[in-house]
Amino acid sequence: MQGKNISHMNFLLILIIAIILVAAIMGVRKGLFGILFGLFAWGFVLLAVIFGSPRMQVWLEANTDVYQKIYASADSYVVTKLTTTSSRPLSELTQDEKDEKTGPDVASDAAGIPSGARDEDDASTPFIADLINKLVSDVTNSKNAAASAASESTGAGTADSALPPALTRSLRGTAQEAVDSYGSAAADAVETAKGTVIDAVADAVAKRIADYALVCLARVAVLALAGIVVLLVALIIRIVEMNKGIRTQSHVLGFFFGVLQGLLISWVLLFFVSCIGTTAAGQTLAADINSSAFLTWLYNNNVVADLILQLVKA
Repeated sequence: MQGKNISHMNFLLILIIAIILVAAIMGVRKGLFGILFGLFAWGFVLLAVIFGSPRMQVWLEANTDVYQKIYASADSYVVTKLTTTSSRPLSELTQDEKDEKTGPDVASDAAGIPSGARDEDDASTPFIADLINKLVSDVTNSKNAAASAASESTGAGTADSALPPALTRSLRGTAQEAVDSYGSAAADAVETAKGTVIDAVADAVAKRIADYALVCLARVAVLALAGIVVLLVALIIRIVEMNKGIRTQSHVLGFFFGVLQGLLISWVLLFFVSCIGTTAAGQTLAADINSSAFLTWLYNNNVVADLILQLVKA
């Protein structure tokens, strides 16, 4: 008989009564001022971060040199990393140096170089190193080709050249000067291209790092200021509650406010029950509601459900 009573126990009613009682007890302990302070603190901090952080970011960038310092430090770091990586070909590096410069940490060191922008034959080779090494290789090949063409055009390597020896020597000298001039100009072009590529990548990466760091600093600053305001409000409330009469009234009002909180939570729970009314669990819970006059009253006067329906209709 006892097992039968337990099986027919209205667990939904027990749960809702427990929710209301716990909320009421917490309301008495915190008092009305404590409950309102908790709501104020969460709301104030949330709004401060949402609306205050962008303004703090603008203020920090306009009135301090934090952004410039972060940018300069990041730019110098990235330039140093890329220059070191691309200064020597991989064939001249030891295995430890290869592991250090072409390992998985290169992508994080570059802080922004896309992983797709790498050579297909060697996915671990940094993109900048590939680009610069290719520039050097193209210049070297072009210089060698020019020297070979100049040698052939002046009769060098041809045993039976019909040109007079003096003219041949003159042509060779002229061709060699042209090759040297071309090689010097090409080397300058390589260095210029190398510097331009590294500077462009470093600038883009440094800007992203500085922007992200400034956003984080702005949020931390806003949280700190909001925390100071919340602490001041808490101190004021504590001073006010030092009055025994006010403290007693606060705890009594906190009880009623806690009950209201419990009812709101219960209404949310009952709204969820109405949403699953077509399922087996929903039908079981609906039977529990119909078997209790208190639950029936809560269900028929669900303020939360009415508010949600009004919002949906609007």
